[in-house]
Amino acid sequence: MIVYGISYTTDRFAHEVKEAHVAFATDAGVYVSGHVDDLVIERTEPTVEALTALGFRVQEAAEKAAADAERNVPGGVPYQPMITSMPGDSDAIPDDNTQAWHAIALRLADRYAGMGGQYGSVEEFVEKAQWARREVEQSSEGPTTPTFVDGYIPRSVDGVHTDIEILRQARTYGMHVIQSGPPGTGKSTSATAAHGDHLLTIACYDGMTFQDLVGQYLPVPGEAGVFRYVDGALVTAMLTGRPLLLDDFGWMPSGVQATLLPVLDHRRTLTVLDRPDEQVITAAEGFCVIINLNPGIGFGVTSPIRDRSAFELHVPVDLKAASQLGIPAGFIEVAQHLHTLADGEAANGIRRWVPSMRSLIKARDLTMVFDEHFAACAMLGECPDGEQRMKLQSLLTTELGLGIDVPEPLQARSL
Repeated sequence: MIVYGISYTTDRFAHEVKEAHVAFATDAGVYVSGHVDDLVIERTEPTVEALTALGFRVQEAAEKAAADAERNVPGGVPYQPMITSMPGDSDAIPDDNTQAWHAIALRLADRYAGMGGQYGSVEEFVEKAQWARREVEQSSEGPTTPTFVDGYIPRSVDGVHTDIEILRQARTYGMHVIQSGPPGTGKSTSATAAHGDHLLTIACYDGMTFQDLVGQYLPVPGEAGVFRYVDGALVTAMLTGRPLLLDDFGWMPSGVQATLLPVLDHRRTLTVLDRPDEQVITAAEGFCVIINLNPGIGFGVTSPIRDRSAFELHVPVDLKAASQLGIPAGFIEVAQHLHTLADGEAANGIRRWVPSMRSLIKARDLTMVFDEHFAACAMLGECPDGEQRMKLQSLLTTELGLGIDVPEPLQARSL
């Protein structure tokens, strides 16, 4: 939901969040006011006229709070309405759900105290509110499970929502998301399944620079000595309101990660001094960032980046979906066994190789083209040398019923 409001206290010694008063409007035409523990809920149809009127009510509340502060606090305190986004749809929250409204009010008070949004006018609120309502209406016209990747099976994240629904809803409300999990578990595929051709992607690497994100001067093909400035994927996504996938984010150097800080927080802006056109870029509605992270690989993610991400989705290998994808049962049994062993050893800080979803799909395809023995040899070649490879070899032989045809890592040999 889009929220336009203020938070204030009537006592300068009061806690600025727990004892706050609020006055805010939402994109669904809900107006909330009062102490966070005693809120008054009012509703109206979210027409342009009604939303405009609610926006002016918020401004009037801000002016009154400022006037009271002028009387009560030497020097006065300026109050300016803030626009911010929050999860959920206020239209679906009943008036008597005091716990939900209390949580929303506290979240607004906390963000207002920490400037976790952008100050804006009534017109800006109405524009963002209309955009948000259109997205909600479009998502309610049909099921959210259809994806842009044939054969992709949405996975349940919390028992209620699928990864596709969550990624799309996060984009609707301008939230940035971290997806973490081992390589090959489907992080990039889920982002593509959610957003299709709208998704822009940057593959991160250890030597990448600021220019890889924002753009640079490049030679014009066929014109010797002529260079033209070309925007990077980050600037393009911000200008066009598209989702941006930062793949293998752990390899992005911390200095380059710092470039993203004003983009991911309430400012949603980026300054590019080398750009010949507009140098201060402001993200359009629809822009969001999806960060794909392989834990323990690369430089990791800095704390400020994590702080600016709305939440983190852990993406393990989905063995339940594997059977629906036609992966032979023997390979699934092998993967299940290795994952169980790895989970037990992870508690002791030991990291073990396990087959990824990509490995299992590859095994399915190789089985169709060749046979299970060849597919088993290919999987064995992915596993590191040592005790774990011997364990995998034993499991593959047993679960696939290979008998004396013990698989060996793929290797070209002289005849």
